Amino acid sequence: MLSSHSLKGHSASVILLTGLLTCLEVQANITWEWKYSGPGIKACGTLQTTDTPNSSGFYQILSIAGRRGDDQITGLFFAGRAIPGNASYPVDNLIKATGNAQITVHGFGYSLASGAHSNPYFKEAPTGSGYAEVYTTPGGFSEVPTEFKAAPLETGEHSSPAIDDKTSKCD
Repeated sequence: MLSSHSLKGHSASVILLTGLLTCLEVQANITWEWKYSGPGIKACGTLQTTDTPNSSGFYQILSIAGRRGDDQITGLFFAGRAIPGNASYPVDNLIKATGNAQITVHGFGYSLASGAHSNPYFKEAPTGSGYAEVYTTPGGFSEVPTEFKAAPLETGEHSSPAIDDKTSKCD
């Protein structure tokens, strides 16, 4: 049989726990489809971002999944760090849904199962702006122009892919 003293302790614990849970901010992440391609490159997958954009309309990328060709993506680089082999250019992992530059001049960085790394970004140049990718391996470095697309996935009962050409297959 429980004493009234132990019931009071139990009630206080429940009230404390309820109060703590109420104080926690609930955040729903947004899932995006993304893809890019260029000479000899096809990369695609999904991103998870914060649910609220910054003052410039960019969402912070929190995680990444997908592949570059047949090479599986294994992780997202932390904002403020550069991919190996591209030390002077730290990534910021920001993305937005609209506009000519969906990613910034810093772009996002990810590692691959093969040990290679990639940094897609928006290149601003006097001769023309556009997307590009820096790709590094233990023995090499390349930088090529790309076409980039990303869109948040629709949610709900009648959801459909945000990018119309089968992003998940990197076609």
